[in-house]
Amino acid sequence: MKHSPQGLGHFGKLFCGLLLLTVFCAGCAAAPEKASLVKSLEKAPQMHQTVTLRALDARDRPVKGVSLLIEPISGSPFGQGPFVTDQKGEVTLKWRAEAKDRTLGTKVRDRDYNYETIFRFRTKAAGFAQYTDKVVYQDVRRRVVTPELTMLNRDATLPPISRVMVLHRLKDIMGQGMEKDPDQSALTASCLAFFKEIQLSCPFLGVRFAWPSFSLKEKTLTVRFHFRQPTWGVLAKAPFLAQTTINSALPLAIACGDDLLPLPEIENLVLVIEGEISPSDDPYAVPQRLENRISAPQKAFKALAAGTITPNDFLKEHPPVLLR
Repeated sequence: MKHSPQGLGHFGKLFCGLLLLTVFCAGCAAAPEKASLVKSLEKAPQMHQTVTLRALDARDRPVKGVSLLIEPISGSPFGQGPFVTDQKGEVTLKWRAEAKDRTLGTKVRDRDYNYETIFRFRTKAAGFAQYTDKVVYQDVRRRVVTPELTMLNRDATLPPISRVMVLHRLKDIMGQGMEKDPDQSALTASCLAFFKEIQLSCPFLGVRFAWPSFSLKEKTLTVRFHFRQPTWGVLAKAPFLAQTTINSALPLAIACGDDLLPLPEIENLVLVIEGEISPSDDPYAVPQRLENRISAPQKAFKALAAGTITPNDFLKEHPPVLLR
């Protein structure tokens, strides 16, 4: 059976009309979805929290007049300071948390906002060693577009943060066998200069100076640090000796060779990284105190810093020792 040209013309018009109608209907059906998407992109409300920092000396007495230098990382304080501790040794910051849209740039219509309060701070007080630390707080605000799943919505909570800073007097840095007054001892002056230079780098190595920091016995100088946490995520599950050696001890050994040595009255240097670990199967157990000790002649530390021996060769000749 043959179709006439006229019949084909009518069929073509009918097909085109149905196609246009389908496209129109599809556009109408998509309109509510677009409206929901626009609604889901509402900005997160601004939130703030209070951060109280309290300065105490080694005898738990409040320290008045301590200046705090704030380095914002996420969020910002209300006001520009100065931030100075009061009679109680306290200073309270009102912090504007930063809301980061974790789903921005994705095809997800739900929204997760990560509220962050993150900043570094360091102290400045006459007669006291500088104290450095970092405040980190995060929480999530979630908004789900699908009506049947709104029970998954949650609001971020930003409770007050309190942090205690224990400040040590500069004279407390020097321990057994060390002269307290740097004007009376070139060794004490060198150790104090090393302390002031290295302490700013300590947070990046996961340590802080222990107290006392320096001690002397029979021409052997001991430098002590306290391990806080690994700064490399891959070391989080490593044993204590591996964590402290790779993360902290090797960089500090190079720093000692570069910035502390040589010292004419010293023959050997002992680098100590102390810390605590809790049993993985008993979170309520008393933490166990550990020490990682690296002992070597000062010329070995100088060679490591100068690059004339590799870190592997240095550790083979002077292996770290774990003391419990």
